[in-house]
Amino acid sequence: MSKNTSSPKNTSSPKNTSSKNVDNSKLSEIKKIKKSGRVSLNKISLDARLDFNINHFKTFMKNYYSMKYNQDATKIPKMNGGQIAITAAIQQLTKILIEGARKHATKDKTRTKIVKIQNLQYSICFDQELHKYFCWDIRTFDKTVMIDSLPIQNTQLNGLIEKTDKKLLFSEDAKNLLRYLLSKALSDILTTVDNVITFAKKRSIDPMAIECALKTKFPTELSDILSKSVKDAVRFVNLSNGKDTDKKKDSVNDDDENENDDDEDNNDDEDNDEDNDDNDDDNDNDDEGNDEEDGDDDVDDEDDEDDEDDEDDEDEDDDELDEELDDDDLDDELDEIEKPKKSNKKQKKTTKRN
Repeated sequence: MSKNTSSPKNTSSPKNTSSKNVDNSKLSEIKKIKKSGRVSLNKISLDARLDFNINHFKTFMKNYYSMKYNQDATKIPKMNGGQIAITAAIQQLTKILIEGARKHATKDKTRTKIVKIQNLQYSICFDQELHKYFCWDIRTFDKTVMIDSLPIQNTQLNGLIEKTDKKLLFSEDAKNLLRYLLSKALSDILTTVDNVITFAKKRSIDPMAIECALKTKFPTELSDILSKSVKDAVRFVNLSNGKDTDKKKDSVNDDDENENDDDEDNNDDEDNDEDNDDNDDDNDNDDEGNDEEDGDDDVDDEDDEDDEDDEDDEDEDDDELDEELDDDDLDDELDEIEKPKKSNKKQKKTTKRN
């Protein structure tokens, strides 16, 4: 009998491939980020689904307020989500400017859409909302000044342009004007939001303060679009951090409904009290009316009693007269009444004789 000299089979469990799948997904995502120009983004920027780096804007805001207040730490406002809001607003404004310029771009032989400085200026002039805000800036722009004081890298700006249209190309002059317009808007927002928090007696910038600044400086439709992008970015960050803003809203709405129900109950109680008071007043009025009627009845009864008393008095007087006019008195009165009649008859006879 021959021995089985074959090596035993490996009965160990297979290696876990889930980690490899995760690594592959991360690699694919990193490749997509590199293609889109979002290389220098951090976690919070990815959570907010933004193409611009939020930390770059946060550093820019701190430097801006440090220069404004001469490095006075007591006056420099703190960042409480305002860096997310202002990054989202500037990115949305950049998208609007790029999309407007794309409509007025000229095509070359390769079907590439080229945006020159004139095309960007035309797009602003033909857009009513943008013209209200940027009309003075496009007139006073100096082509010879290169704008580099903006927390947006060239790779991020080029990636956003390519994301809008892969065949869209901005000239250097047009790109410099775009950066100039964005820098003017950014400084305008930062100045306005500083006034907003000063008026509110706060020293921290939150998304609500940024929204107030947007509604103050930009036209209505444009500010609504920018405010919506701010809310979306903040909501994405809250969701990635495990904060469900919808539940908070629902709880707030439930509290409001409970308060409304309590108010309605209080109003119903007040109405019932008023109805009871009205009924009491009606009952009092009825009682007063009944009292007045009783008083009238008493007066009528008194008048009837007085009339009866008067009649009784008259009857008594008549009885007294009847008692006085008895027998002899009646005869005497009759005689007195008849005497003038007899004299009158005598006078008539004498007149006839005559």
